[in-house]
Amino acid sequence: MIRRYIYYTGLLVLGMLACAKQLPPSGGPVDKQSPEIMDARPAPNSTHVPPDTDVELTFSERVTRTSVAKSIFISPRPEKRVNLKWKGKRLIIDFADSLHADRTYVLTIGTDVEDLRRNKMKKSFHLAFSTGDQLDAGRISGRVYGETPQTAMLIGAYLVDGDKHPDPGMEIADYLTQCDEQGVYQFSYLSLGRYRLYAFGDRDADYKYDRHIEKIGIAATELEISDEQLSFENLNFKITAEDTAAPVIKSLRVYDRHHIDIRFNEAMERTDDPRGHFCITLKSSESDTIDIRRLIHSDHDRSRFMVVTAGPMSDIYYDLRIDSLYDMSGNLIDSTYRKYEFQGIALPDTIRPQLISQSISDMSCDVPLDVQLRFVFSEAMNCSTLQDHFMLLDSNRVKYAGEFTWQDPTDFTYVPDRELPGETDYIVHIAADSVYDEFQNSLADTSIDIRFRTLNQDTLSSIMGQIQDEKENATGKIYLYAVQAGAHSVSYKTELDDAGPYKFENILPGVYLINGFRDEDGDQEYTYGRVYPFLPAERFFYYPDSVKVRSKWANEGNEVFLNRY
Repeated sequence: MIRRYIYYTGLLVLGMLACAKQLPPSGGPVDKQSPEIMDARPAPNSTHVPPDTDVELTFSERVTRTSVAKSIFISPRPEKRVNLKWKGKRLIIDFADSLHADRTYVLTIGTDVEDLRRNKMKKSFHLAFSTGDQLDAGRISGRVYGETPQTAMLIGAYLVDGDKHPDPGMEIADYLTQCDEQGVYQFSYLSLGRYRLYAFGDRDADYKYDRHIEKIGIAATELEISDEQLSFENLNFKITAEDTAAPVIKSLRVYDRHHIDIRFNEAMERTDDPRGHFCITLKSSESDTIDIRRLIHSDHDRSRFMVVTAGPMSDIYYDLRIDSLYDMSGNLIDSTYRKYEFQGIALPDTIRPQLISQSISDMSCDVPLDVQLRFVFSEAMNCSTLQDHFMLLDSNRVKYAGEFTWQDPTDFTYVPDRELPGETDYIVHIAADSVYDEFQNSLADTSIDIRFRTLNQDTLSSIMGQIQDEKENATGKIYLYAVQAGAHSVSYKTELDDAGPYKFENILPGVYLINGFRDEDGDQEYTYGRVYPFLPAERFFYYPDSVKVRSKWANEGNEVFLNRY
């Protein structure tokens, strides 16, 4: 019996193997074709559509239902959630409520739609139809910069009516669409009205902006769609991560009886009188204050404040109070950290200062002929001793005169009084044993020598062109940047008081990308705007083509346009 069972089992296994060999081989060409929408009902741009109409879409192939569900945008948004019904490649969108009369509806299918091989749609699909006599004709288009992939970004257009101030973190936009692979977006069939637009990532797929996990782009202006102007182009966005957290003190360290080093967890905003924001009192008596001789807040490290007291501290406890101090995004210091207790040190300052940063490293090559030499020290210096013992020499020991510019007693820039000759060796020499801080401690190094070689003038070239501003009576300097493409790129900056000719001089050969902005608030930095309360971003531009620069051949005629919005 057992032998018979084994015999039949073996026959069964052999039969199964034989059947398996008869199957066709798996594989074949990999499907890389993006899905498309081949047919739509009602037909695009239909009018007099009955209020009880369902929308039907037919895809070119089967797609994943979850990807479609998160990629559907209907404007104006129905009050009730729509029902999605599938029949193979055909999708039926069932409106739970009847459509409103005399209303243009726009259905957008975003580029997150995937087929079964995870190929995504290349561009958004738009279907417009009206329950009335005609379709709305408003149109806004533009591009999103600074986010990869751009297809992850949604664009929300909010109608601004009277005192209504939309908050994209609290409400879904009146119109929504999605960027394509190049970051390009387009709204069509918008109704008349005033609009405020935002671009934002939607990681949690709720169609709203979450400032804690998502990035945001804010338009430079609001737009009014009217019978006089129905279409707007080039409303562009630059993406940033919005900082909403209050800054806090990360560390406080007392070095001696005069120096307190305060570090925040992020860069802090510069103030006209930083000493007015800090107050030091005795722990035992708040009426007894310690005068602040100097408070250093350098651009080299904006998260750090060095407090230098006028009178010496003792080995007792003190309170530090900080008022009205903001980070770079305008967030006020956390109230928990506005008062900080610390113990003083009665020891005199015997710590020798150090050079902590320099604009060029030792043995640098291809240094620009108009070099500016910046040096940052660990504490406030006796400026006159440093200037008296600073020298810039060429290989023949010829000394170059120049101008010292001190941002504060820790940070100075030296600019030679003339352009340096090319292909020449130089040395910056600081006689460190003769340079002191303000408490008469000499530099930690016995001498500082920094050698560098200037580049060959014949290898240099320039980029020239015109910049036009389409906005009348615009104010603020225009900052332009030429950024060399490549892993070890260099960048150049120039600024203009107004629109007109621009020029990047003495730049290395290579391929460059040009961008910039108009500094309307005068802070010398690009302002991304604020979501709520609303503050528009500054206008910016990207030159659409790369600029190739060859030695001794100026690249001319690069015309840049700064859009009105």
